[in-house]
Amino acid sequence: MIRLLYLYPDLLNLYGEYANLLVLKRALGQTGEEAEIVAVSPADAVSLTGADFVYMGAGAEKRIAVAGEALRPYRGEFHAAAESGVPMLFTGSAAELTAQELRHSEDHTESGLGLTECIAVRTAGRELGDILYASPLDEHLLAGFINKSGFLKGVASPLFTVRFGPGGILAEDGTELPAEGIRNGNVFATYALGPILARNPWLKRRMAALILERKHGHADISGIADDYSDKGYEITVGELLKRAGR
Repeated sequence: MIRLLYLYPDLLNLYGEYANLLVLKRALGQTGEEAEIVAVSPADAVSLTGADFVYMGAGAEKRIAVAGEALRPYRGEFHAAAESGVPMLFTGSAAELTAQELRHSEDHTESGLGLTECIAVRTAGRELGDILYASPLDEHLLAGFINKSGFLKGVASPLFTVRFGPGGILAEDGTELPAEGIRNGNVFATYALGPILARNPWLKRRMAALILERKHGHADISGIADDYSDKGYEITVGELLKRAGR
């Protein structure tokens, strides 16, 4: 049984992030694996023992603060799971929780989970819009949407390069870079929000492969069939490339 751990779905499901777990479970089923979604609430003790995948989605800034406070005592567990190679995906505002610290202002800083080397910096303004990103992860582009009031700073090797829309990374001098996202081993964080695994079937397959590789030492994802999401992805990317003038 593959355990897909969903942290705080009642708190952090602002843009239908639960769909990410549903499509991942279905994809794993197509490979012959039985998978279960294990939901964890802020009132529950967090145990990552036996978890094969950890996911956390987007929420309003106040809810991210609640989630951060609830998860801080389990920082050691997260580090142990990350070191053992458990794939983790943090999307939307939850990406900030992977940072060493979250800086609201010069005199207001909170500790993050420290799963990545970056610092999250909150801003007074908000950036939102459709996005199209390139990545060394795959030849396919990431299509999605961003709605954020912050940036990641201190990211040595961004996960994505912006082809269209806002980014999410600041240089050391505070200027905005045409880049977004961060990866540390099997820990992935991106401001892209909502059901990004449903919108990007290639990323769904990549996450399924990482889970299977860690679980069995190899991954055969040939059974994951193309469906309506693959066609929808092609249409979305085509339209965004037109808007980008490419």
